[in-house]
Amino acid sequence: MPGGAVIFVAHLHALLVPAWRRGARWLLLLTPLELVYCCAVRIRRWCYSRGLFSVQRLPVPVVVVGNITVGGTG
Repeated sequence: MPGGAVIFVAHLHALLVPAWRRGARWLLLLTPLELVYCCAVRIRRWCYSRGLFSVQRLPVPVVVVGNITVGGTG
């Protein structure tokens, strides 16, 4: 992420995580965004299952490592 985006994500994290842990009711306002995201993911998966989006096969094995976090997670 570019520098400005990293700072934005850090501020967003500092706002949302404590609110989530407190059970802040204003977080319910994010529900419509969740629904939009879920619909987008389902449409994307549907497009792959119907062959509308293609999968690129690579000539070498690929290792995918997800959820990498640096520092402070333990």
